[in-house]
Amino acid sequence: MGEPKKNLITKSNSLIEANYKLGELEQKIIWLLASRIQPSDKEFKTYTLRIKEFTDLLGLTSKSKYSEIEQITLGLMQKVFQIKTEYKTEQISWLSYVAYNKKSGTVDLRIDPSLKPFLIELKECFTSYRIENILQLKGQYTIRIYEMLKQYEKIKERTFKVDEIKEKLCVGDMYPQYGSFKQRVLKPAQKELKKKTDISFELEEIKTGRKVDTVKFIIKKNKNSMKSHQLSLFEGQKDEDIKHSLQKHGIQVSDATLNKWAEYDKERVIEVINYTSEQDNIHNPIGLITYLLENEWRPEVNVESKDSPVTKEMKRFQEELVNSTLPYYLMENDFLEQLTQNLDVSKDEAASLLNEYKDMFSADVISELKKKRKKKSWR
Repeated sequence: MGEPKKNLITKSNSLIEANYKLGELEQKIIWLLASRIQPSDKEFKTYTLRIKEFTDLLGLTSKSKYSEIEQITLGLMQKVFQIKTEYKTEQISWLSYVAYNKKSGTVDLRIDPSLKPFLIELKECFTSYRIENILQLKGQYTIRIYEMLKQYEKIKERTFKVDEIKEKLCVGDMYPQYGSFKQRVLKPAQKELKKKTDISFELEEIKTGRKVDTVKFIIKKNKNSMKSHQLSLFEGQKDEDIKHSLQKHGIQVSDATLNKWAEYDKERVIEVINYTSEQDNIHNPIGLITYLLENEWRPEVNVESKDSPVTKEMKRFQEELVNSTLPYYLMENDFLEQLTQNLDVSKDEAASLLNEYKDMFSADVISELKKKRKKKSWR
């Protein structure tokens, strides 16, 4: 018998290619269980985990984490997905059994037996990766994109029709315009994979006329992969320090927001929290903190970076708002017209882009930038 595998997920490529929609935590639960399967296993076992270990691995930190995990597993028990082959369509459940043992503080979970051909005794057409790669990821689409690219890692590229990858990710009509899909799904995935996993990718867009209808992923071995694997799965102390700073200033945030902020340098997050708390008349401190972090802003320091044409347009509009006495809603239509001309996009695409960058134009952000400019003018 070979040495037991450690934290390795091995799954059939047909399962990777299946169309299904699971939330980030739902995916992590299934693949955490799959990582416990050993090459010698003939059937699924009932896997018992300490609930604290389970919630820690999944990054759940709220006071209601135990009831939260119960709701997630209950939802998984009810979800069904389809795998289609040339002659067969299978409708399969993810879990067949879950039990919470209150006295021992453990949870028992069992993968549905119908998944056996896709996870056990695989001889060919499968993909393997270490679970550390996905436990660090925050987005539900990012995990799926990682798997689909990992499958083609040796080939070094993978091409999708835009409609095809949308279908695989089950995004539905959420992002009808490619520009929105790119900014909300592909770009965040590109950033996360490069930072947290053993692969990264460059994106090539192929157009028919003026419309992007195909995307090619150029898959690369991540040079920082060894460093990535040496990172702790969840930086608990980092989260606690940020939480302490928030509590000190009386700011309450959701776990999703905290996880998002935890991706940045801890000292910078705390610095921005402290700075925001010192400002007067801030009605949405969470929105302002998020904006300052995303734009690599520090008090008295504004780090410049190479901006895309879209970002340049948004910054130009922000500058117009700072210099104007008019509110955002009175300038919005004029800027939509400028976007359609300068970026060569439709009005719907321009409106979608403007909505994606709306945090840049909030009253708090514009007010803060005006105050900063006024201070500089007095020096």
